Amino acid sequence: MKGDKGSGGIGDDEGWRNPYPLPGQDWGDPPEADRQPQMPGVPLSKDAPPAFPAAGGFDARSGRNGLGRYYLLMVAVVVFIVAMAAFQISGLGDDDDDGAGVAASAPSPPSSPEPEPVSTVPPKVKGWRAVSSAKYGLTYDVSKAWRILPTGTLSGFEALKGEKGPVMMSSVAHYRDDVCKDGDTDYNRGGAGFNQYVDGTVSQVAQHAANKWATHAYNVEGAPAPVVTLSAPKTVKVGRAKGVHVRADVVIKARGKCDAPAAVVHVVAVPGVGPGKTTAFVLMSDQGVPDAMPKAELTKVLGSLRPSGPAPTGA
Repeated sequence: MKGDKGSGGIGDDEGWRNPYPLPGQDWGDPPEADRQPQMPGVPLSKDAPPAFPAAGGFDARSGRNGLGRYYLLMVAVVVFIVAMAAFQISGLGDDDDDGAGVAASAPSPPSSPEPEPVSTVPPKVKGWRAVSSAKYGLTYDVSKAWRILPTGTLSGFEALKGEKGPVMMSSVAHYRDDVCKDGDTDYNRGGAGFNQYVDGTVSQVAQHAANKWATHAYNVEGAPAPVVTLSAPKTVKVGRAKGVHVRADVVIKARGKCDAPAAVVHVVAVPGVGPGKTTAFVLMSDQGVPDAMPKAELTKVLGSLRPSGPAPTGA
């Protein structure tokens, strides 16, 4: 996987178009009004915006097991391994702006999203299965290598030191579930789902969510903090709604039996189903290991995001 930039995959040369674009994609930079001075925190990629430190103060040595405890139904524990280095979904725009949409303070989600019914809609990608959120009115597709979690399941990671609660998502699917076992901990190679934020602009939420999920998913007990690099935010369209895409590249210093050396986290944030709310689609994938998600499949999953029910506001 290292250095692989095959034709049609993620990380191709500038100008390559995603064969599975988001419906109604419209590329452009977030509004000038969102631009803020650089903040200390996560290192930046070239022309990328400053990144948010983890809310409440991030401490990689706060007693995590593996890459953070991954909760199912707030009880079962599964660990998300992650990793990857500097991948870009070219179809979601190139790094050609100067980093718009940075907030002076991180947006905050509700304490925990409530379990929701998951509706079923036809898949966009032939032979795949659709994962649909009735609550947020959005759908994405996954291949047969994914396990779609039962309706109403919440998944996520426990709070880091100084934080109030865990980071959770709904309408969840896991890529290559239980692919590796280390002691009593089962690992998978990726995951996807939705969560909602109640503060901040769409651009701010995209940046904050990408950094927050990257730092929580890849936190390793007793190891240096993961190095997270955020891309510049890019404007996209999901149906008629204008959204923002941000990519977080993660490098993990520590390596366990099942750990990958790096990971990628993609977030597409769109206006939510109520005033002042923003929905974030989160897609995480290990990289640099033989059983990591192929780049072409990662692109398809991201590009399959679309409205499925009550259309998000802000069209």
